Amino acid sequence: MNHGLSICRSLILLFLTSAMCHADDTDGQTRVINHHGFFAFENGQIVKGVSGTSNEEINKGWLDRLLIQFTTEFIPSERIKFIMSVESQFGFSYPQKISDRSTYLSRFWLYPADVEALYTLGNLQQSYLQFGFGYFPFKYDKYVRNLGEFLFRSGTYPPYIVNSFNMPFARLLGFKVSSMALGSLRQDLLFTSDAQIFPTQDFSLSYLTHYTIGKCLELGAGIEFAHLFSINEQLTSPDTFSSIDNKHQTMYIKENGDTGYYTFKGIKPMVSLGFDLKPLLPSAIAALMSPNDAVLYGEACVIGWTNYKNYNTDTNMAYPDYSDRMDRTVAMVGANIPSFKLFDVLSLELEYDPNKYPNSYLNVIESNLPAYLVLPSKNLTTLRWSIYAKKTFLDKFCLIGQVALDHMRPPQPSYIQTERDDVLSRHGDWWWALRLLVNY
Repeated sequence: MNHGLSICRSLILLFLTSAMCHADDTDGQTRVINHHGFFAFENGQIVKGVSGTSNEEINKGWLDRLLIQFTTEFIPSERIKFIMSVESQFGFSYPQKISDRSTYLSRFWLYPADVEALYTLGNLQQSYLQFGFGYFPFKYDKYVRNLGEFLFRSGTYPPYIVNSFNMPFARLLGFKVSSMALGSLRQDLLFTSDAQIFPTQDFSLSYLTHYTIGKCLELGAGIEFAHLFSINEQLTSPDTFSSIDNKHQTMYIKENGDTGYYTFKGIKPMVSLGFDLKPLLPSAIAALMSPNDAVLYGEACVIGWTNYKNYNTDTNMAYPDYSDRMDRTVAMVGANIPSFKLFDVLSLELEYDPNKYPNSYLNVIESNLPAYLVLPSKNLTTLRWSIYAKKTFLDKFCLIGQVALDHMRPPQPSYIQTERDDVLSRHGDWWWALRLLVNY
């Protein structure tokens, strides 16, 4: 009941804020206020998987949830825009256990989806320089539907990847500066406080560039200096950690003869590519396709550039290390399959992740450890895949479906009990999801 009241109060507050903006229009200036959002009902099933936290097999685990988002855009002038957006979810935990009554009941989530202020300089029709700050969604590859977007959906040391159904972007907290020159070159500079990747509140610096050549080719590159400015150095670069057996041990690293401590700080370079085949096809055939058809794209990212070799003078224990950069180099390729307007988009994506260790942030959260405490696993798959389809009908309705072996993690009754590992980690694991969405 308290969660429901919180949702109602938040929505009422947002409506009142918008109403106040409408009322304050006495100086003759043009103001624009837009309201939009969506609500969606989603069902899915983990057909085959395994819990990385409890090591229990998952077979035909049912998932469902309801999502609601309300957004207000206040535009007092052509150069200024304020965005306020809240999103809520209503769903159930998985798995439901007889021994844990907290898994029986539904859960409510309420969180900001987009809260930012934007100011634009320059020629609005041809080139501009835009400044913004707040908590905002950020996506640098317009073609990605599930896999990819590694730069802001991964953690360094240990490297791990997260993604969510129909959410191929990351929400960032901080400042951004964007530059668009004649529509062909885009640059983004971001200074963000880590709100999702532990250790939180550290500041990261990122730069991305995106260049369009003709009508076919798009090239992208970027780099993130993750946790560059630490708020709590003991959390970011701990000289001790709390192990599972509650003992404290000192971790050292050694690279090129230098000794230091393991750290969550890391450099992540990225390159991307997009190639639209439609301009090369006969015009009669291209006219039968949707705008998203016949596109090839890809991305590669090194999740932590620096190599670290294990060196522990206290225990002489052989902890896993980061001695091979290729183990931290992930890549994906995707193709938008021509459906000739049967779908808005029909994509197939493949991801190659050579990491020999579980895609997990369990030790990051529980032990504040930027290193592995497990040995390599022979059961992990290095190849992920995803098939995504979207169809709009009756103007406002969308049907979105996905079948995948990706990095999904099912919802659980509390943040403490959240699944820290991939539940789809082996060859043959997979799940599906279907969402009916209404835009308003």
